[in-house]
Amino acid sequence: MAKLKIKAYQELIDNDLDWLEKQPNTLERNHIYISLVWCRANRHHIDASLTPSRPDPLLSRQQVADFLGIRCQSIAAAESRGRPLLPKIQLSRTLVRYRQSDLDALIEARIK
Repeated sequence: MAKLKIKAYQELIDNDLDWLEKQPNTLERNHIYISLVWCRANRHHIDASLTPSRPDPLLSRQQVADFLGIRCQSIAAAESRGRPLLPKIQLSRTLVRYRQSDLDALIEARIK
């Protein structure tokens, strides 16, 4: 996904540069133009800024339930029946978390 963001970011820079080239030559325009050229030339800075600090966030049971529009008890009941909606990460006896990527995969699998 980060590669798509980088490509979109680079397209925005290119479009802005094209637009700026058509504008009157002023000090402000030149400053913006130079900044955009630097951004395009230093792509490794763009890569670093678009890399998520936590690639796969952990969600609470309440967050998953709110997102899916169901009750927390429904998620717990499915787990106790041995048919969990999502793989869980048991951090302690009472603390459970779910990966955002697992939630995304569940939704993608159910799209028709």
